[in-house]
Amino acid sequence: LQVLLVFLFLFEDRLSLPIWVQVLGRLHPALLHLPIGGLVFVVVLVFLKGQFKKKVLNKITLTILLLTSFAASVTALLGIFLATDGDYGPEALSQHKYSGIVLSFLCYFLLLVFVYARKNRVLYYGMGLLTVGTVVFAGHTGSVLTHGENFLLAPLKKSGVSGAEGAFQQVIYPILEKKCTSCHNRAKAKGKFVMT
Repeated sequence: LQVLLVFLFLFEDRLSLPIWVQVLGRLHPALLHLPIGGLVFVVVLVFLKGQFKKKVLNKITLTILLLTSFAASVTALLGIFLATDGDYGPEALSQHKYSGIVLSFLCYFLLLVFVYARKNRVLYYGMGLLTVGTVVFAGHTGSVLTHGENFLLAPLKKSGVSGAEGAFQQVIYPILEKKCTSCHNRAKAKGKFVMT
């Protein structure tokens, strides 16, 4: 999967995907939560390692890392398929694409480190920390594509304007922001229409 992922990424501009592959690409948002959940589960296992026998813990961790690595690779692959729609801004899309592919490789390397060098705690925990950091960055860049910029902190904004402009800011603008700008912004110009 890693080799296929790199190949498709390098020759993405020459791809002409059949319709059924484009449909598969739309599964990207549904599957992207699997590697996130897998990494969170491994982090939880690290903190609960005293609750398990060593052999059992190693089997559970190995299984979760295998599934996480596979899910990250498939998710990145489907993301490349989805990106061919062309409805996304090039800068935000490239950041998300790069971070998704890097995350896929980091999940694979974390699996390899667990299998072959888990006794080297600095390498194992360092690789785990780098992988978790990358999943946070990839998730953030994906949320910018899906929900628009500043999605996370938007509720903290306060409007100090009154009158007709204040009514627009407090009543109409939040509706447009909630219903329209997530698909019609600089990062994702669905139908080539931008609300900003």
